[in-house]
Amino acid sequence: IALSAGDLGLAEDLLRRMQETLDDSRRMDVCLYHFFLAWAALLKGDISETVTHGQSALVLAVEAGSVNVEERCHLLVAQALHRRGEREPAWDHVARARRSMRRRGDRLTEFMCGLVETEFYLEEDRAGEAIETLRGAMRLGAEHHYINFYGWQPQMMARLCAAALDADIETSYVQTLVCERKLSPEAAFDSDRWPWPVKIFTLGRFEIVKEGRPLVFAGKAKEKPLELLKALIAFGGREVTEGRLIETLWPDTEG
Repeated sequence: IALSAGDLGLAEDLLRRMQETLDDSRRMDVCLYHFFLAWAALLKGDISETVTHGQSALVLAVEAGSVNVEERCHLLVAQALHRRGEREPAWDHVARARRSMRRRGDRLTEFMCGLVETEFYLEEDRAGEAIETLRGAMRLGAEHHYINFYGWQPQMMARLCAAALDADIETSYVQTLVCERKLSPEAAFDSDRWPWPVKIFTLGRFEIVKEGRPLVFAGKAKEKPLELLKALIAFGGREVTEGRLIETLWPDTEG
């Protein structure tokens, strides 16, 4: 839960507590311990640690006969290898997860495979294949309302959700996913389809929309805060000095 929520501090504390009580004779416990270490490493961008712990978890999952965890290990290792430039073995790990998934009929694993494949296609500049794969994955996500899985990565999911919204893929589901998981797009991303918590319209009209609804004041509108907001926007929105705002909004006030 801590890893899925992006709370790496809590996750690392819990992993230390796991290590202190780990019994090597319980293979599934050790397997999950290495899996969580791999997941934490991937979130931190430590590719080498992700591969090391992911492969250890994979071996233990096979020995313990846990096909479900085995598939998730394949996907974690695949992502780390692909980011390291080892594309062929990365794709092979995804293919092995898919073969296992087909035997079991696990739709969540199918959803996860589709997301990872889309990420690979995007990294390889294969936009057409990325959109088709993403379409299939998001269709599954919408059908089953998937909002979480082992190996969840907020940055990757934000990129894929942005791509889905740009291509008008399962828009309602994707917007719900963004809101429920509080995903943030990359700084340069700009789209009306992204469910921004607050939208401000300035061309043609001035309007503030909060959570999809125009902001309405119960009493008299707070004119000065709104003028301050307008001034900040008019002056570029960033690095606007206090002096410039004072001269604009209170030109006749001293001190």
